[in-house]
Amino acid sequence: MTPLTTHVLMTGHTVRRPRVGRVVFGMACLGLAATSVTPLSAQADPPPAVDRSARIARVETILALGRSQSTADVALLIRNLTGAVTSWERAAAIKALKPHHRELAIPSLQTLIDDKDPVIALEATVVLHRFRPSPQTLARLERLRDRGARLRSAFQKGETRGRPDYTDEGIGFFTRGLAHPLLEARLDSALGLLEAGGDHKAPGLEVLEKAMHAGSATDRLTAVRFLQVPYDDDALIAILDRAKEDPDEQVRLAASNIQARRSAKSPGAPMSSTP
Repeated sequence: MTPLTTHVLMTGHTVRRPRVGRVVFGMACLGLAATSVTPLSAQADPPPAVDRSARIARVETILALGRSQSTADVALLIRNLTGAVTSWERAAAIKALKPHHRELAIPSLQTLIDDKDPVIALEATVVLHRFRPSPQTLARLERLRDRGARLRSAFQKGETRGRPDYTDEGIGFFTRGLAHPLLEARLDSALGLLEAGGDHKAPGLEVLEKAMHAGSATDRLTAVRFLQVPYDDDALIAILDRAKEDPDEQVRLAASNIQARRSAKSPGAPMSSTP
């Protein structure tokens, strides 16, 4: 199971969402043949529950559509944005979008930013702003900070050796976010500035260090979990090394798990799908 698959299946953990009932994970077991998948609108209604492996297979199939250059696969991917699919399948389709899908995907994304599922609305807003930045989507992103959402990828214009490159607008967004009252919003902005590097790195690192010295073990655990990134950074590695000696067992375990995943990966391989 890829990190991006894990992220899609656990999308509800990336944002503080109203407790209006969990998405029912339902889908008949699907194969992973080639890079195509039968659109959900052409299938029977899924059963109320299926095993985890079937969900993983389905998500990975949708993500494979995003990597395909086939006209037919692109059409299937776009269809899964607004077709008769479950929320987790729709989230997978949004996550699978690449720059070459921009023009085809924008009309669907403009609808999905008002989706009744807050996670779908969030993910659609992030990708729509990345594809077509506007004052309207920027204002939505500012409001989404209040839900602890990870918003950095809305401003990503590329990457260098697994490290995100951000727009100037993103740097301003992150700088403003350092003063947000919600810890998750501050951490997301801090990590964005650290990733931007140069003169921006020090203010971001200061916020991360402050969180790791917090009296609350919950805050320290939250900070550690933000450090699952697809690149190596000496400052972040040092924070994780210290966290492995934290008084709280959960903090120590989280830091150790992240370090273990880093050790298990080859250089440059992503440890997390969360930008």
